Amino acid sequence: MPPAGQNSPNLRPLSDDKNPSSLEGDSEAVTQIKQVDDAALEKLARAAGDLPAMPDVVDKVLSLVQDPNSEVEDLKKVIEHDPGLTSKLLRVANSAYYQRAREIASLNQAILTLGFKTLLSLTLASSTKTMFDQYNEVARQLRQKMWEHSISTAFLASMISRQSKGVLDQDLCFLGGLLHDVGKLVIGRNFPTQFARIRTAIDQHGKDQRETEEEILGFTHENLGAYLAREWNLPVPLEIAIRCHHDFESAPEHRLDVAVVDLANRLASHLGWNFTRKRVETLEGDPAVLALGLDPARLMDELDDMQSQVVELRQHF
Repeated sequence: MPPAGQNSPNLRPLSDDKNPSSLEGDSEAVTQIKQVDDAALEKLARAAGDLPAMPDVVDKVLSLVQDPNSEVEDLKKVIEHDPGLTSKLLRVANSAYYQRAREIASLNQAILTLGFKTLLSLTLASSTKTMFDQYNEVARQLRQKMWEHSISTAFLASMISRQSKGVLDQDLCFLGGLLHDVGKLVIGRNFPTQFARIRTAIDQHGKDQRETEEEILGFTHENLGAYLAREWNLPVPLEIAIRCHHDFESAPEHRLDVAVVDLANRLASHLGWNFTRKRVETLEGDPAVLALGLDPARLMDELDDMQSQVVELRQHF
């Protein structure tokens, strides 16, 4: 088991009254999010074709994080087989963002210091970047742009969650930010022609992203991403964050965590980390900002500093 005070490795139980903002979900919300027409999901899967598999190291780390009997040594053995991943984790663990009092010199120290869930987040971040390398040229170009947007959204979400009022799960916010647009990557990989039409409609004609996806594909990137999260056996709250990241108020649970992802997604675009830059002129009256109890003026003032931190953290990946 992780040492006292560290993140619990058990992510999948359906209820946790003591921590309503963990990576877990209550029974009613889980039932609601899973009440999807099976025929529609099967149609979606057939249309998408060969969906990408969860990277092997992430699959193993996720299994250990979900296992209440797992030990630090078990996690270490899985990660240390990937020297590149180990190096990245140590660099990030020693970055200014995590502000540790002493240098973390070993993988064992990193696991003990950061905790199981944070190590899972960073492992998934490292692996996601290379997931689409082997695919078509459209997907490769898409991957680079989407990687910048996704990793930036992830770190912005983590930063926002630290400032927000209430009990929030920073790891859920980070992972939600990282994976919120994974459906777009699959569209670019499996439907390059349709993806190009969608981008043209948005960039040249100002069309709405989701409406255009529905018109051309018959589904949205949120629905496809949520389906992929389920195929990967990711925690249900992550599926919720991916499905509802454009409308946090529709989330059946973890609404504040999803609000963080929603806000971070828009701020990443504001800072230029997306296909097109969408300026946020003011955060006054913004539903996510209000729900999170944030000071809108202060958040806007802090964006330059947050931007610098994100740029520094991205260099480690």
